[in-house]
Amino acid sequence: MELRRVYLVRHGERLDFVDREWYKTAKAPHDPPLTERGLRQAEETGRFLQARGPVSQVLASPFLRTVQTADRIAEALDLPLCLEHGASEWLNGQWFGNERPVLRSWEELKGQFPRLTQWTSLCDPGYPETGADVTKRCRVTAEEVKARLTGVTVIVGHGASVEMITRGFCGDETKVNHVTYCSVTEVLEQEDGSWILGELH
Repeated sequence: MELRRVYLVRHGERLDFVDREWYKTAKAPHDPPLTERGLRQAEETGRFLQARGPVSQVLASPFLRTVQTADRIAEALDLPLCLEHGASEWLNGQWFGNERPVLRSWEELKGQFPRLTQWTSLCDPGYPETGADVTKRCRVTAEEVKARLTGVTVIVGHGASVEMITRGFCGDETKVNHVTYCSVTEVLEQEDGSWILGELH
């Protein structure tokens, strides 16, 4: 039996954390892009993962910063890119307000990122999400990956979703170090069907 591996990657540096005034004129203030540094981080991560060996699929949260990161990774790996809502940012009403954040449509993203391909998400979050909601959503996403995907999977998400999907694979007691920009968290399937935390980069 081929034992599976998942790389959980946080997006690169986001523009609104560098330019604090950006949101005031943005059409989608809750969906910032990467900075130039963030794009370089994504390219470096793509080269790092390419050197680790073959990858079967690349999934990304539908937020622009994660799609940009995943697109650079998918380019390095010469793979299509799929949107996975289960890896989304924590949809915390205190962060985003009374309504779900407005993101780019699939058609807009496809126009900008030709590698994007049709995909049915493993999990779709509701809005707003409590801490318990996002924990459950990330656990379901991990379980669906275990049940449905083979080979090596790259999932590009956010600080919260990377941390909680890792726990969904390896158990709630799993200690995940601070998830920095373009950090890579590896989880590994074992012969008994359990999953363990691998290397952190």
